[in-house]
Amino acid sequence: NTLLDSEEVAVLDNTKPLTWKVRKTDGTVMEVPSICIWLPPPDTESGEVALVIRKKLLNAWAALLSKSRAWLVSCYTAYLRSLGHGSVFGSFLNHLERASGDILIDVEGRQQLMNALRVVRNNLVAC
Repeated sequence: NTLLDSEEVAVLDNTKPLTWKVRKTDGTVMEVPSICIWLPPPDTESGEVALVIRKKLLNAWAALLSKSRAWLVSCYTAYLRSLGHGSVFGSFLNHLERASGDILIDVEGRQQLMNALRVVRNNLVAC
């Protein structure tokens, strides 16, 4: 196997200082003297273009996440509002408040329950 002048190859392994493992375009893998391989300088323009594209993609994802977050907040807010107004959950809270005297004989426990129910109602109304 020989390497022709100006033949393009893929460098597979360049860990040895004197010989590198390369793959030719026909798939042949061979070791050649490292001095026979010319590596072009990095393409800085391509790197800059890649950074611009990456920034645009990240901004697009950020905008999509922001819209999704706003949609979720809107949905949950509407859902929680519906829970607090005449729904099954609101009826449950009303029933629990009325029955708390029968459920809890302990005045301190009853007061804690009433405070917790008040917080839940206020949070539901605030939504």
